[in-house]
Amino acid sequence: MSVVSQLQQTILSTMSDLVPKDGRFALVDFPDHNNVGDSAIYVGESDLFKRFSLRPAYISSVHHTNWADMESAIGDGPIFIHGGGNFGDLWPEFNDFHEEILRRYPNRRVIQLPQTIFYEQPEKAASMAALCEAHKDFVLLVRDQRSFEFAKENFKADIRLCPDSAFMIEKRDRLAPTHELLMLLRQDKETRGVDTSKHQYPKDRVLVVDWPEEISDNSKLNKIRSYLSANAHEPWLLLPGNKHHRRGNLLEMVARTRLKTGTELLSKGRTVITDRLHGHILCTLLDIPHVVIDNSYGKISGFAKAWGTFSENRYFAQSLDEAISILKERQNLAI
Repeated sequence: MSVVSQLQQTILSTMSDLVPKDGRFALVDFPDHNNVGDSAIYVGESDLFKRFSLRPAYISSVHHTNWADMESAIGDGPIFIHGGGNFGDLWPEFNDFHEEILRRYPNRRVIQLPQTIFYEQPEKAASMAALCEAHKDFVLLVRDQRSFEFAKENFKADIRLCPDSAFMIEKRDRLAPTHELLMLLRQDKETRGVDTSKHQYPKDRVLVVDWPEEISDNSKLNKIRSYLSANAHEPWLLLPGNKHHRRGNLLEMVARTRLKTGTELLSKGRTVITDRLHGHILCTLLDIPHVVIDNSYGKISGFAKAWGTFSENRYFAQSLDEAISILKERQNLAI
């Protein structure tokens, strides 16, 4: 069995008792930004629920959550929070959103889909710990051992180790490569500062990028986003027959369009070097040989150690020079 199939089975078994019997549940924190990794997670979450023949009755982003509309849509059903790498104080607006949900709904089941936990400020972790202590039914899924141990030590909750939801994405094929090597490297606060400037790479063989900004010439995506923006304050309901049913379909289309952009970008490299977790995960799903360099706090290596995703044509390196050497030795990289 492939590592992807193994991780899918682990996700399904871990989640089987958490998924409700009907569609009366919410999925909040829709990733309304251009980070392809978060869209990959969202598509995986959607495909996970489809495995159970379900879809959420309510979906919202951090900035467009209407609690009354959500309550009307889901009754006493659970709230699922979109997974990712923002459980902690590194990305404050998401930490505030997580805390608000626990504070607002102390008696309702809340399920945090697989996350990496990282706090720089002990007082922020203590604030979350107090909310977990007061909450009656919080399920916290984490995707690496360090996060699991931290959560067990600090939070009172049903804490489970679970792979990233992006592994639930339905199988897709890669496009033919156009470059010998693609480097997908972070340009945000999680970067370790991988420096490509000391090397001179032939541009026809090496492409250095990060996830792209929203594609301005994608007319379908622009039309969808214009519609969603114009109707941002309407209830985000997905109940069959409801006039807002179309909205949920459009949100999923946005996420799938962003994911397609990312998979097409990664496919340009015959080989890939990346310091993004979902660069690693999507390359694994697409079977692209690649080397991973860690982010600023060890998120990728922690994930890979938990789930055994470094093997076969998937490698780990401490530096860019080491990554290039590995690909030259093991994948006949010619640059």
